[in-house]
Amino acid sequence: MDHGQRGPLSGPFAKTAWKMSVGVMMNLMRGYLGMDQQEIVDSRLNDEVGLKKRTRQGVPEVLYINIPGIPQPQERPRVRAFVDPKTGQARAQVYSRKGKTKNYRAIVAHEASLVMKGRDLIKDPLEVTIAFYLVKPKSKPKYKIWADVRPDLDNYIKAVKDALKGVVYRDDAQVVALTAYKRYAIETSPRTRIIIKRLSEGRHYV
Repeated sequence: MDHGQRGPLSGPFAKTAWKMSVGVMMNLMRGYLGMDQQEIVDSRLNDEVGLKKRTRQGVPEVLYINIPGIPQPQERPRVRAFVDPKTGQARAQVYSRKGKTKNYRAIVAHEASLVMKGRDLIKDPLEVTIAFYLVKPKSKPKYKIWADVRPDLDNYIKAVKDALKGVVYRDDAQVVALTAYKRYAIETSPRTRIIIKRLSEGRHYV
């Protein structure tokens, strides 16, 4: 019986090829952000050790997310002044450079999705802790730990929250407690570490 010809990427082959293409793309993006092969392997651990605690219903209570690579801040829109050649009038144009920021957010969202493992978005209030480990310039003294330089910490936080929204939780308003650190990577490679904890309405934290 002739069932018709099937293409080389039909059926299970198509699914496998799709997974491979996504993996290759993510590895290329990791490389663009300065990750070496060991860091790429380390990022795979998110899928195995990301969930440290669970409720009886199997819903994540605490998420641990590790993103190898150089953290990237959210780019703020910039304004460029120019003269309109047709009218001769001065005008302003708003623009932004989103290359590395866009790739960084994609990596954060991908690693977070590995930890979530297809579970529904969290609806509870959340406590979020983020540590950004930046590349330390050679001009900085050895004892220097804290990265008290630009870009501002708020810009790094914005990039992470934009990536987590719609992957881990529904809305940024759910983040009711936030602690963040911006420091240099001294004994570790550049990376971002995120801890997300669900808060109970029945407990007082302050």
